[in-house]
Amino acid sequence: MEKIIIDKCTYCNEKHIFDIKKEWLVEDICINLACENIQRYIRLRSFHFSWEANILRNNSLDIENNIINRFWNDDFEIKKERIMHIESYILVINEYTEFLNEIFNSYIMWYTYPFIVSTCTLLERILNVMIEKLKKYNKADILYKKVHKSTPNQNWDLMINILFDWWYLTIEQKKLFKKFESYRNQSVHFNKGHLFKESEKIILENFSKLLKSLFWIFERKDIVKFIPWEFWIKPSKMTDPFVKEFFIPNWSMSSYIWNIYEEYYSEEWVKSGKLNEEEFFDLKEKNKWFKQSKNLIFENISLYWYNVFYRLI
Repeated sequence: MEKIIIDKCTYCNEKHIFDIKKEWLVEDICINLACENIQRYIRLRSFHFSWEANILRNNSLDIENNIINRFWNDDFEIKKERIMHIESYILVINEYTEFLNEIFNSYIMWYTYPFIVSTCTLLERILNVMIEKLKKYNKADILYKKVHKSTPNQNWDLMINILFDWWYLTIEQKKLFKKFESYRNQSVHFNKGHLFKESEKIILENFSKLLKSLFWIFERKDIVKFIPWEFWIKPSKMTDPFVKEFFIPNWSMSSYIWNIYEEYYSEEWVKSGKLNEEEFFDLKEKNKWFKQSKNLIFENISLYWYNVFYRLI
């Protein structure tokens, strides 16, 4: 371990000592030597999003061209109606989200069986990922013994009940997962006379509702604080295991004034000193460096959002 010493910080005029590893000096690693006396909270850095549905919903010609290019022209009116059912989303998870387009495309194409099975499969994977990432925080709990092995688990009841008992699922989320356990069993196991197509729309609605309740930025007001046009994790939630595993990896520490230039991140004009949450966000709102796009329609989660230049690190 080596030390880097800054005798007089340009922000607080104090001395800072940073411990760094020797290998960091020869590897392509960014070393943060920022002032330790500046209050920083965690701000949105990356997310997984799809606004295609909102663009298509507002332009009939785009719907027609999209369907012709991607889904040919068979059953055109049916597919045109079904594509209107797909909701936009902004999720903080990256694992498996690439499969969402495949799920939604299956629905639009009226591939009922692949659509239903794939929604259940993805949710089973999410349950496994949640168990795998969150179990280490509950080693003292008697239920830990049931999931301590890293092998995939196909027991939905076990995973759902454990996550609920550990307070990572709400009652409503538990009920939704239970519904998908039923959808899975009805689809995978022989069920004479089961009418798959009659279940499609409610499955799509419940699938979107469950994903949004877990990982959608605008839904998680208990975790995320919105200040136009930035998203911050509430300080009181920074130690929550679910937040640490699924939200914080997509966020980064920032002060109430921040900017990114071509070669560096700047906190110019920030005053040193510890701030509580109210003071921090009050200063953040008073020191806006960001000009809102005139085309932005936040209430509708419009696709015009690409006009807003998000400064991400």
